[in-house]
Amino acid sequence: MSFANREEGNGMMKKLLTGFYFILAMGTAALAFAQTKPDHVLFEKGQPHSSTHTFNLQLIKTRDQIRKDVKTGALTQSQAQVLMGKVKAIRVQELQMMKENPGKDLTASQTNQVTQKLNNLQSGL
Repeated sequence: MSFANREEGNGMMKKLLTGFYFILAMGTAALAFAQTKPDHVLFEKGQPHSSTHTFNLQLIKTRDQIRKDVKTGALTQSQAQVLMGKVKAIRVQELQMMKENPGKDLTASQTNQVTQKLNNLQSGL
């Protein structure tokens, strides 16, 4: 193989690699600019929410607030673990109540009961 053929092969390889990296960069950029919704946004704005959905959003906000308070130093890690345990217990109670209902949704009194527990927990934050 002559020197000229080798140079031509190297030039072709450089072009192929450059094209590959360009396509890779474009795919990455497209993913970075894609608009996504957070996992806990289940309904569009303006749509009515079920009481269970509203309660679950409140539960998520409480967990997020606990995590935020740990990061800012307002809560210690051990305090956060206790609070997260209480949040988990409320969630477990909600799930048990949902299993008891044929429609798999909370009744108004059940929603009030778990919401009251969560409100009491939030007032301590």
